Amino acid sequence: MAGPVIERIGFAQAFSFKYSPRPGTPAAALPGQVPEAEKEARLAELQALLHATRSGGRFAQGLSPRAGLALLRAARAYALLQGRAYVAPDDLYAVVVPVAAHRLRPAPGVAHDSAALLRALLQELG
Repeated sequence: MAGPVIERIGFAQAFSFKYSPRPGTPAAALPGQVPEAEKEARLAELQALLHATRSGGRFAQGLSPRAGLALLRAARAYALLQGRAYVAPDDLYAVVVPVAAHRLRPAPGVAHDSAALLRALLQELG
């Protein structure tokens, strides 16, 4: 299981990077580039969400790096459906329950289902 290994070595940010355009690519020339500070804040928000699933005793095992990638892909698709070419924190929160609830099991002794636990977690994260 990846969860205990990830926790033991402290490797929580696997596969999560902020976007940085490559000079000369079409994406680099698009208008409305997100400021660097906003990119940092959005990455931190994703990492906080993933970390929160791994701590606090709600779940037997938190979201893996691969689950984080699935969440990010779904958030990108959701943002595109909303008419945006960038992911905002609200996009992550809009898709996390349908994307991630089936990947999580409540910790032993926790009486709620994973979807309810995720919704409560999102309320705490604010």
